[in-house]
Amino acid sequence: MTNQSAEPVRNAKSNTRQATVKLRQINVDTQQDYCHRDPDYLKDENLLPLAENIVAEGLQTPLLLKESGSNELGEMQFVLLGGHRRLGAIGLAIKRKLDAKRIHEDMEIPAIIVTPDDGQAETDFAKDVMVKSIGDNSNRRDLTEDERTRIVKKCRDLGIPDPRAASAMGLSESQYRRLAAVVETEWLLENVKQKNISMSHAANLRMACKTSQQLQLFRSGFEIWKARMEPMLEQERANARNIGRDLTGSANAIKKYLDAKLVKHWLKCIEENIDLDDASTFNFGVLVDASKGILTVPAITVNIREHRRNDLVKVINELRMGAQQSLRLLKQMELLQTANELSAEEESRLMQQLSNEYASAQVEKNANEKGRVPVEESGPSDADELDDLDLEDEVQEVGFDSATSDSEEVA
Repeated sequence: MTNQSAEPVRNAKSNTRQATVKLRQINVDTQQDYCHRDPDYLKDENLLPLAENIVAEGLQTPLLLKESGSNELGEMQFVLLGGHRRLGAIGLAIKRKLDAKRIHEDMEIPAIIVTPDDGQAETDFAKDVMVKSIGDNSNRRDLTEDERTRIVKKCRDLGIPDPRAASAMGLSESQYRRLAAVVETEWLLENVKQKNISMSHAANLRMACKTSQQLQLFRSGFEIWKARMEPMLEQERANARNIGRDLTGSANAIKKYLDAKLVKHWLKCIEENIDLDDASTFNFGVLVDASKGILTVPAITVNIREHRRNDLVKVINELRMGAQQSLRLLKQMELLQTANELSAEEESRLMQQLSNEYASAQVEKNANEKGRVPVEESGPSDADELDDLDLEDEVQEVGFDSATSDSEEVA
């Protein structure tokens, strides 16, 4: 049983200290690259609001740095671990001279310096530094899918344990391992980058592959499916261009053809160690309820290139049967309509027929009753009806005596 009150184990062995450094002492280490953001995130137009805020309010959060030796003048240099947007915004403010008096190359910057512990191995310090840089990035803004995959690769390359890396990224351990499974499968990660499959579907399918055989089944089946989808997407692009438009976003990606139903079918194929195909359960379902006169046709778009021949045969047969049954409903409707549209001559003839039938019935009834002894019909008297109604109490309640005559009441 886990001891919930136990203190968490400290992973980091490095130390930190607060300091103030000159802006010119900070550089970005392009070899180790502790920036985990997409390049667009650091463009001037995206940094301008932050630059204006720093000009107005000052730098609110220190930069995260580590020492990297001295320059030729003997001045200590630092590698930027966290705060790439903040440093970029300061550079933009200098370039645009937003506040040249306070923001310049010689300005002092508040910083937190990460230093190794006494005797700490270089590999362990590298892990500490990477985790701290990831945590700084994750806490400032949610990571994109591409950013996450890059971070997972860096963590795996450095041998950072999964629980520690997941915590730094703000993910559960299972979420991290799903990402790692895709990142470490190069062909699958490349297809995710090319938008041939979503990260979610890729992770589900990759995690289902417990053996090398299953992974090969997944890869070969996916490649066959992708090759079939590529001409479809090209045709859609051509159709869009013909009307002066271009496909964009998810509409311009093969992954749009891979729905949850097909993924579920593939998962079953992988589990059963059989080739992946697109023979997922297909339902079309034209329904005709003759008793209620209701025809139901599902709102569905069927792309014939996405389905097997048997699926299309099913669609055609259901449409044919639905049409046949609909014809019967149409005939019934026409008969009802015809019955409601009688001419004056037809109405007169029908009324005469009904009158004759009624007169014949009366003659037959009189003939059957001729010579029978009349039976006096009797019913309850008025008194009986009053007794049944039990009105005596109600009469007394309104001030009448039931024994008083009408004449006395008048007097």
